[in-house]
Amino acid sequence: MTVEDVVVLVGVGDVVPSREGRADEQFGPTREILRSADITFGQLETPLSNRGKRQLFVGLGGGAWEGEGWDPDALAAPIGRAGFDVMSFAGNHTMDRSEESLFDSIDAAERAGIRLVGAGRDIAAARAPAVLERKGNTVGFLAYCSVLPKGYEATATRSGCAPMRARTYYEQVDWQPGTPPRRHSWCYAEDLQAMVEDLKNLRAGTDVVVVSFHWGIHFEPGTIGQYQFEAAHAAIDAGADLVLGHHAHIMKGVEVYKGKAIFYSLNNFVLFARDEHERILTADSPPTDSQNTLMVKALIRNGAIEQVRVVPIWFDHRVVPEAVRAGDPRNDAVFDYLRWCCEFENLDTKFERDGDEFVVLT
Repeated sequence: MTVEDVVVLVGVGDVVPSREGRADEQFGPTREILRSADITFGQLETPLSNRGKRQLFVGLGGGAWEGEGWDPDALAAPIGRAGFDVMSFAGNHTMDRSEESLFDSIDAAERAGIRLVGAGRDIAAARAPAVLERKGNTVGFLAYCSVLPKGYEATATRSGCAPMRARTYYEQVDWQPGTPPRRHSWCYAEDLQAMVEDLKNLRAGTDVVVVSFHWGIHFEPGTIGQYQFEAAHAAIDAGADLVLGHHAHIMKGVEVYKGKAIFYSLNNFVLFARDEHERILTADSPPTDSQNTLMVKALIRNGAIEQVRVVPIWFDHRVVPEAVRAGDPRNDAVFDYLRWCCEFENLDTKFERDGDEFVVLT
């Protein structure tokens, strides 16, 4: 294949631009990769506005919503300058300040040249895809969230996210009191069916389909929820070509299912890392696995993904991600942790090194 006829799709994990004017600096070391791609995708982790009524549940970042009003355009612009074309906005923080901040974020992103998917004025808008055309290839994106606080899901009459909810059951598997239970989880049937319908509709007129899930068990090394396999496999069965997951704030394994790659968690991209005690890293913190993160690079030609590659990324307490090259111990550390994640869940995924990157063998 030649450079001229290949569409390069780059995907990264959670993005929260600095509100202290450091966003351009944060994207600096990876800007060339992000901007040189034909399509760049990420997860917008938080709204770009704090206008509106604060909700009861705003998770770990609740305190961050207070203070002076934010300028949505000032937060969106650096993301656009970094090269992002489309982002998932289906997340557990999307509705933390009600629909006012949702609308502000969508409008500001559009002014910065970024399409947001997975959230909107109602369920129809939240389930609507973004379709981009590059070099004669059409690439469609859909996004869903599994870690929604109650009331954050969109309905016919309420703003919010496209849901992929799951039910969890706990089974005692040992006669000894106090031992950990086995966890079982299954997707809501109605959410799974809605996603299948979305995918079939999008597949009919699109060459390549990418599905994004904000899901999983955060901060827990290696573990992939049972419902995540169910949702990912259903997505590919319905026509998805690539699945990109995030939210866990650590890396998780990669699965190849029916020749398609599923990334269960890319980890953070521009978002602080935490240590094993969930404390935010400082300059004095020892190295932690949460600093290992991934960039996905999918090569598209003639309406199909021909190759999926992994770019090892590392960042420190400054939250400035850096693509680490072969020969740098951090390059090996990222890949070794990825391989451990795959082995943890018995994913028989094979990789092949190619320079600084790793090819997922599909």
